[in-house]
Amino acid sequence: MSSKTIDLNTIVARTEMLRQRLASVEVIIQQLQAAIGSVKTALESLSAPEKAEKMLVPGDPGFNVMLRAQIEDSSKVFYHIGSGIYAYIDKDKAELYLTERLANLSKMLSQLRGEREALASELAQLEYIIQAAIASAQRAQKSQRG
Repeated sequence: MSSKTIDLNTIVARTEMLRQRLASVEVIIQQLQAAIGSVKTALESLSAPEKAEKMLVPGDPGFNVMLRAQIEDSSKVFYHIGSGIYAYIDKDKAELYLTERLANLSKMLSQLRGEREALASELAQLEYIIQAAIASAQRAQKSQRG
């Protein structure tokens, strides 16, 4: 036998590992898509007029309470910098940060989609090998009986 021979148990184990990794990648892709949607919404909100009619705004990050408010001055905004901390910065700077974040998230999403395709391709190849091995074993079993 050649050094490239792999037993069926190793292939089955690799297949299971690929399925688990593929499921994890899918979850991360969904989270990234949600984050991208959130950043896009934030960018759109920055284009609100300088003064606006009364509107509903979240009273907390979880949207448990909505408050009726009116924008007095939108030249500065509170920008979430992480860990529940917000910085009061110019709207232009917030737009720049959000645009950079959107670009980074989009790049990560693209990379993960590529990884998902590679994992799915390898998984399909291994599943084909497993099915071929099963078919071969069934033929061998029939020929031994016949």
